[in-house]
Amino acid sequence: MTLLRGIIIQILWAFYAKGQESAGKCGHPPAIDNGDVLVFLQEEYDSGSRVEYKCQSFYRMKGSAFVSCESGQWTNPPVCLEPCTITSEVMEKNNIRLKWSSKTRLYSESGDFVEFDCKNGYVKDPTSSAFRVQCVEGKLAYPKCKREELCITFPEDMEKNNIGLKWSSRTRLNLRSGDFVEFDCKNGYVRDPTSSAFRVQCVEGKLAYPKCKRIGTSE
Repeated sequence: MTLLRGIIIQILWAFYAKGQESAGKCGHPPAIDNGDVLVFLQEEYDSGSRVEYKCQSFYRMKGSAFVSCESGQWTNPPVCLEPCTITSEVMEKNNIRLKWSSKTRLYSESGDFVEFDCKNGYVKDPTSSAFRVQCVEGKLAYPKCKREELCITFPEDMEKNNIGLKWSSRTRLNLRSGDFVEFDCKNGYVRDPTSSAFRVQCVEGKLAYPKCKRIGTSE
């Protein structure tokens, strides 16, 4: 009985010692989305061991790239933040393009800024958000543009108001919103006292034409 008791005590002590030895060890490091460890995995790691992570392409790492085994527990792993994918379809929908690149598809890391511009023939929509946009974990607030409304000086409109272009012999001009054009009375006509200004600004496709009257008449 004494011999058997001694054997049992030795076995129990061996289990206890092994348990004490592995108590401070860690198993596999925690898995993360869109990233992985840079070394081959082991079954267990000694306390104090470190493991390094890497995110997939265009995913930005938040937090330390390393985790440590501390008393049987891993420290918090990093997070791989989703990039923003800018496609030609989305830009076409909002009538915009990349300002500094001719690419029609772009991947932008979270935290990076992207700058847009309007396509040719379009202007910034007054209700649009900013054109310099930050990618935030896969999301972008896209700006938008609207079709540019040109002002056109038609000969019939100028004839109706007895005016002509002051600095041009042309009878038809295409003006962008915000542009100015200056008119003058035709020969034999003077400015009508009720007329608006003769230097006119194009405002979203609209021109307020001035008017003249024949000399010596009220018309």
